[in-house]
Amino acid sequence: MSQEQPTQVAHAHSSRETPVGEAVESERQDVTKTALAAKKDADVTLLNRALQAYDERKYDVALAKFLILAKANNVNALLSLSAMYENGDGIPQNSTIARNYLVSASQQGSAEADFQLGNLYLEGKGGEKSAEAAVEHFRRAALKGKAEAEAALGLAYEMGVGVKRDMIAAITFYEKAAAQKLPDAELRLSNIYQSDSDPNTQKRAVSLLQDASNQGLTAA
Repeated sequence: MSQEQPTQVAHAHSSRETPVGEAVESERQDVTKTALAAKKDADVTLLNRALQAYDERKYDVALAKFLILAKANNVNALLSLSAMYENGDGIPQNSTIARNYLVSASQQGSAEADFQLGNLYLEGKGGEKSAEAAVEHFRRAALKGKAEAEAALGLAYEMGVGVKRDMIAAITFYEKAAAQKLPDAELRLSNIYQSDSDPNTQKRAVSLLQDASNQGLTAA
């Protein structure tokens, strides 16, 4: 007796989709994109309302809206909640909770969160005090191009805080931050370069000092 031949090709073995299948998949992708765009617009609207409420010192309203957004790991909401707890805006001040929200924002790739976490680790606010952990967070933020984190790394290497003192590394990170016109970095670089006898380096020191001064920062 001959074996019964299969009447259809198993979907898993299909080498290509039928035109109908392609149309269905295209429609599904369009619906998904539309839904995601609508959610993004809704989140932006909610965030703007939360920020407006915060500016108007309606902290209970702002808190409620930020919490909704934070459940979806909205970075701006996480950062805002951290600031509210750190400052005690309408809620009891709590540096531990503030740090936890920064950790969540950092896990979403926020350079600002990593920079702030670095400062908290340096000060020991809201948890462990660790210069090494601070440097690691500054490094993460610097890799994303945050100028303040680059300057913080420069200072860490200049002073030997959390890392071995290395003036070449310090200057490298200060230069990165100065390239973004960060006045603190420009001022520290100027101070370093002023001790160099090379005329070109001296000119660079003057230029950096002038640029920092133009931004309102003067030497102590």
